[in-house]
Amino acid sequence: MPYEGETMTSCPPEMFNFGRTYAVIVSGARFNPYGHMLLNTGGPGGVYFQVAGIYAQPRLMNEPQFRRYLKENEKTIVTVIPVHMPYPERAHLKLENLLSEKWKWGGCCT
Repeated sequence: MPYEGETMTSCPPEMFNFGRTYAVIVSGARFNPYGHMLLNTGGPGGVYFQVAGIYAQPRLMNEPQFRRYLKENEKTIVTVIPVHMPYPERAHLKLENLLSEKWKWGGCCT
């Protein structure tokens, strides 16, 4: 099974730099040929987040793990879009909440 990242249920604040946040669009796969989006905090060398699966926990990757994810899933980076986070500390709290539960395809199960 190709690498999808590490399941994470909490996020220590020192790990993330929401002051530098990006949407990273990668190429699609057999089941989703249109592409996939991950959240990156900190830019290159930062941390990547994604939800992969129909009903799955969000996953986390550092830069080497993200490169492994790209290789094993035969994906390429299509584009990187800067995302302005006016309140980085609030973004961190929101991510903490979102990581605590599984997601259904298309959105969080709240």
